[in-house]
Amino acid sequence: MQSLAGLLHTWQWHVSLVPAEITKMLTARSAFVNGMSAALSVVGFGRASPEELGFDPEVLEMHKQRIKTHQENGVFTGFAEGALSDGKIVFLNLCGFTDKTKKHRMTERTLFRGYSMMKPITATAFMSLVDDGMLKLDDPVHKFIPKFKFLRVKRGKKTEPLRKTMTLRHLLMHTSGIGYGPGAITPGVPLVARSPEEKLYKAVAVKQETGEVDSLEKLCEELCSLPLLFQPGADYTYGMSLDVLGYVAQKWSFLLGFFLPAFDLLMGKQ
Repeated sequence: MQSLAGLLHTWQWHVSLVPAEITKMLTARSAFVNGMSAALSVVGFGRASPEELGFDPEVLEMHKQRIKTHQENGVFTGFAEGALSDGKIVFLNLCGFTDKTKKHRMTERTLFRGYSMMKPITATAFMSLVDDGMLKLDDPVHKFIPKFKFLRVKRGKKTEPLRKTMTLRHLLMHTSGIGYGPGAITPGVPLVARSPEEKLYKAVAVKQETGEVDSLEKLCEELCSLPLLFQPGADYTYGMSLDVLGYVAQKWSFLLGFFLPAFDLLMGKQ
């Protein structure tokens, strides 16, 4: 368990591994850091109003109200998020409770487990390319990874062809149909698949653990051989969509001759 101050330092450590070009870009742009909202001022961050740093307070308030609605509808028990820009806190939202018993309010001192810290960095890098007009949210994934045009989709015990093109937006929102295999918490302990989804991706997970799959390119090759869990856009599942998105950003930026050469280290071997 870590305090959010500790999680923030973890996030900063990840950024330090990224090449100077993307580090400069990430620090120059604001980055939403979910789950890192607590105790930010304690670790040296000042505060600023959204207007001071170019944020629209009405948009932030609309977002905050949507999160509150989800919490009240039981989508999650509690939520903590913040937005940083130029080293200052411009948005802080602590909503709901820390546990299902609803005995403890979410506060700036709430402790969280830290997982998947590369996902916000990947999403920020990708959206920076979108902001600069180099990529579009609704670009088809097969534009960058041709084999993704021929993916199959699970339907009962059989598979069917894609009925809808998978887009970069689907990857960003985890609605692509790509799932996850079993994870290794303790090194050396055999992977155990606990669901049909994990069984489908177990072979890929084993190859990642053994180092046979040691790059995003190899990972995407493996994913091309597996059926999607559902048609793109039809459902949500937390999976390796952001790994694929990282490869798209890496591949596209390589063609342009800048940033992301270290994404194999960050995404493939995190």
